Amino acid sequence: MASKFQKSLDLLRATNDYSTVDVGRALDCVLFYKTGDIECQKEARKYGFGLGELFARILKSLGHQFTAPDSSQGTRNLTKITSFFWNYTDSCSDLGIEVGMSGAITCIMTILTKLAKQQEGGWNTKQVNSLMGVLHNSIRPDECITANRSIYRQAGAVKILQNWIHSSEMILKVKSLLILSYITNEDESEILAKNGKAVVFLVSKVKEAVAASNHYAYIGSTYFSANELLKGLCQLIIHDTNKKIVLENGGVPVITRMLMSDFSNEERMLAIKALWSLAFDEAVRKSVAIRESVTALRKLTLSKDENLRSLSKRALFEIEGEDSKQSVRSNRDAGGHVMISYNWEHQKTALKIRDELKRSGYKVWIDVEKMQGDTLECMAKAVKQADVILMCMSQHYYASTSCRQEAKYAAKKKKAMIPLIVEPGYEPDGWLDILIEANLYYNVSSDKELRANLAGVKKDIGSRGKSSTDVVDGPIKPKQAEVLGAAVSTSASTWSSNRVQKWFVEIGLPQLKTKLHFFKGSDLRDLYKDCRDNPDDFKQACEESGLKGNLDIRRLRAGLRELFE
Repeated sequence: MASKFQKSLDLLRATNDYSTVDVGRALDCVLFYKTGDIECQKEARKYGFGLGELFARILKSLGHQFTAPDSSQGTRNLTKITSFFWNYTDSCSDLGIEVGMSGAITCIMTILTKLAKQQEGGWNTKQVNSLMGVLHNSIRPDECITANRSIYRQAGAVKILQNWIHSSEMILKVKSLLILSYITNEDESEILAKNGKAVVFLVSKVKEAVAASNHYAYIGSTYFSANELLKGLCQLIIHDTNKKIVLENGGVPVITRMLMSDFSNEERMLAIKALWSLAFDEAVRKSVAIRESVTALRKLTLSKDENLRSLSKRALFEIEGEDSKQSVRSNRDAGGHVMISYNWEHQKTALKIRDELKRSGYKVWIDVEKMQGDTLECMAKAVKQADVILMCMSQHYYASTSCRQEAKYAAKKKKAMIPLIVEPGYEPDGWLDILIEANLYYNVSSDKELRANLAGVKKDIGSRGKSSTDVVDGPIKPKQAEVLGAAVSTSASTWSSNRVQKWFVEIGLPQLKTKLHFFKGSDLRDLYKDCRDNPDDFKQACEESGLKGNLDIRRLRAGLRELFE
């Protein structure tokens, strides 16, 4: 017998009229199933009907009621599902990705275009705010930027949202500006800065939040944290045009204030990244304001938190250059490998390139885990000892301070660089476009493109990096940079649960993501010890985790040995 949930979902899937009381009841059953977003999302997927698809259908059917709100059942149903998505995309990036895939973004843009043509007061601010909330939450997380940025741009979001940054409703002005910060390119960001004074406005709101005792700014009817506002500002200062604007409007001292101990480690890490990004501009780097941040950054290089220590060292290296006390130890430019410089979001493609080069006899350096320990020294040594560097270009690479520092350091050391496009449709922008100048670049953004263009990449590399040694997988500790062969470190013991989930997929066992969703690196280490010392216990643990076949058990065993032996 079908459950109440299934019956409600069947009704929502079959109906063409979403304005009825029955639809309202079905929405209550589906949207608030058990604990909310995660459970109802999983349950809906069992029946082949995603919540994003439901949201898109209702927006298409009832979206016109945003332009003429009333007290009808249809308006209540529309408000109910929009509020649900606003609340739950805030805590569930998967739901945000589903919003992008479903076509709901295009629906929202159509609604906002129509609303913008009406006089202010002709629409309900709370309802527009809820739509903006869904858009903001569905682009903020890194995984949502990867999945949804091109969808927003194709839906015309850049042009449409520019209409809203001039709104007299402060909450809509801020929301539209924050969304734009994630999706604009260099040229569009410059237009925003000139016409909408967007960067100046956002700096002023960060100041308000930092000055408040609770580190929140009250805007319109909503509280925005200093962290949330600074993250939006960080997106805008990726573009070099905006760096001087932040400096000229007193943004640097405010960001430096966020390095103090009354801010959380998460807030301090974001502040370090902001100062690091600003330091790529020469005028900012030479300013008194950023020089005053050096003392605070030096203190953080002694922090007990490894991430704060590492980020502070890299920011200081950018601010002070090779004269920095945090500068890397001198190493001879000992040639020998092909270095693959890439952003973590495109690791799958980078590893395919590595494997192809390895088969052709090249020695390859690649950071396979995210460097631990002294990441500055690891990066610098890898660059200095490279014969040639493959630069894997994407929006994430362009936006990453780490990748920019790596590429800039390689250019300073006059290393040969071969640019590769690893994101479909990406065109180099801003600093990245300037760096590669007129260099030929290869599109390897899909398996088909990789197969078609790999021969050209190898031809450009030539004999550089050729060695009897096949691969140097990036150093986890500085001393391992020169280890030949696949140097495996016990640093996997420190992995987060998210990194472990990625690893399950990488070794071809995605089914473990559900059964072992709580696993961290320390759990993998314990499982490895059972694998090594107690084979019967290991086999039992595999079976309890849903691995019944010998092939899957062997695959897990091999993966653990690769990590810890």
